[in-house]
Formats: sequence, structure tokens, C-alpha cells
Amino acid sequence: MEFLSVAELEHISRLRAESRQTALESALRSTEPVRAELAQELAGGRVTARRALALPGYQELLERRTAEALAPDPTAADDPPPHDAEQDTAEPTGQPADTDDDEDFAQRNIMMRATPSVALPPQPVRRRRARG
Repeated sequence: MEFLSVAELEHISRLRAESRQTALESALRSTEPVRAELAQELAGGRVTARRALALPGYQELLERRTAEALAPDPTAADDPPPHDAEQDTAEPTGQPADTDDDEDFAQRNIMMRATPSVALPPQPVRRRRARG
């Protein structure tokens, strides 16, 4: 196992700080109001990056980008793509088709990872009485 020197750790820390600063500056210059507002909150230290994932504005931004990515291309031709003859002879992959439930699960899974976990209080242990 190789350990990093103090100079290497400082260099890594400096690179990370520069990367965060560059990302914030880019977001602040953004024309998207939600992204710019969120970047201002992050830059001001009013919200942490982890907490930002749970903010409604961030979710709206993700939903809008997803909708834009899934929207049909208006410049594409209205004709359906040509049928591929080899497609009929291909063996099935055995993989289930993607569903909306998969997307909901993925988003829920991301949100659960992004929000800090709350420890539950310890539960009392139930013991059975000895019968005698």
C-alpha cells in the first residue's frame, strides 16, 4: 500500500478546489435560472452540494433536462426508420424491456443516496418468557 506525501495531498486538494470553483463559475454564468440560482446558493455556502440534490429547483432542472432529452427531435424526418430485416432473425436477449417503473426506481434510488440517512433509535429487544 502506497501512501501519498503531504505535498501530493495538498496538490490534490488544490485541484479539487479549482475544479469546484470552475464548475461554480460556469454555473453562475449559465442562462438557466435554476442552475444559476443553485450555483449562487452553493457559492455562498448556504447549501451543501449533497443537500442541493434534494432541493426542488435541482429536481426541476433534472426533470426538464430529462424531458428535453426524451423529446423527439423536431428537425428529424416524420418518416419512420427503415425496417431492418436482420432484426426479425435476431435471438431475444432475455432482458426485460425498460419501463417507467425502472426510471422511478432509479430516481428514488439516487434521491435516497443523496439525502443523509437518519439513524433510527434502537428498538427494544423482545425476549420470550421461559415457560415452566
